[in-house]
Amino acid sequence: MLPDPVSSYEFRPDLVHYTTKFLDGLEQGVRILVAIQQPRDLDTAYSLALLYEEIRDECGPPTVVPPQPTMFQRRSYASLAPLQPPAPPTRWVSKLVEEKKAIEPQRGAAVNR
Repeated sequence: MLPDPVSSYEFRPDLVHYTTKFLDGLEQGVRILVAIQQPRDLDTAYSLALLYEEIRDECGPPTVVPPQPTMFQRRSYASLAPLQPPAPPTRWVSKLVEEKKAIEPQRGAAVNR
């Protein structure tokens, strides 16, 4: 393995530089997962990358599920047609009351005779 040209002039190699270069070479999904763990050295970064690649290979690529609206998200009602109020009833009283009213004058007239 050839020495890195940037750090070949240093007395002590910068391990953060090698770890960063390693992370830059990973696939994006694995890179993000390893970077979140903030590995302190190259060995830890390498172990985490292997672990996440194994998990990805076993489980397959992640599926993206669209988020469901929650009660805290705004919903757009612009596409809905405005609701019209219902038409007023032709009679404000039920049929039963109307029938009783029709019968009552007939009873009153029969009793008064």
